[in-house]
Amino acid sequence: MQRETKVYIFTLFLIIMTTASLHAKLTPKDDIPKDMPAVVKTQVERFYATDNNERIAAAKQLKELGDEALTAVPYLIMMLDDENMIVRREIVYTLRALKAVSALKPLKEVMENDPVDAVKRAARMAIDAINEAEK
Repeated sequence: MQRETKVYIFTLFLIIMTTASLHAKLTPKDDIPKDMPAVVKTQVERFYATDNNERIAAAKQLKELGDEALTAVPYLIMMLDDENMIVRREIVYTLRALKAVSALKPLKEVMENDPVDAVKRAARMAIDAINEAEK
């Protein structure tokens, strides 16, 4: 087998494995509730995209929807494990904006364990904001 062919096969393998691991924590797309508001469901479905910018845009759009997006919180929590730090940070911003109390424990885990300081700081600020909103 020629070297170029081996490199191509290896690259293809890496792409497949990266894509598979990217969505490992998300439930199957077919399991998204049918009764979820259509505008929210459309954004949640974008979390399955391989393009980081698509996932970031989905999180931003959910943040803009406000309370209407609360049904997406379980999916936002799953996305805290995204491979891309900008996606994770945007997810944290969205959970903060939604004042998602159910995200407090996962946000604490992010604050303690995320490898990126900017994401940790965002998680700490989100926790503070959610706790303040609960008072």
